[in-house]
Amino acid sequence: MKKIRTSRIATAMVGGITLAVTIWAAANTAGAAKMLDGAKVYAANCGNCHSERYPSERTDKEWSMIVMHMQVRARLTGDEARAVLRYLQANNKDNRNQGTRSDE
Repeated sequence: MKKIRTSRIATAMVGGITLAVTIWAAANTAGAAKMLDGAKVYAANCGNCHSERYPSERTDKEWSMIVMHMQVRARLTGDEARAVLRYLQANNKDNRNQGTRSDE
């Protein structure tokens, strides 16, 4: 029982350290303090617990709700969550064919 618990704690610590190093590296790249790269934050965080979804699978409104929920679960900072949301909304199905719809 103790080995399993210790193993889980060690796994969680390694994951936390990896995440911290990834975030630190992203924050220390040129211009990252002003604008985080949402695609990189998304790739570094969202695939840890489940498969990543394509931005085109959801609408602006859906992504907004999902990111708000996942910000808490994934422990993203406000800046990280906003960067991810910008990335997802810029590449989602609302914006994918912008200007090419026949009903415009």
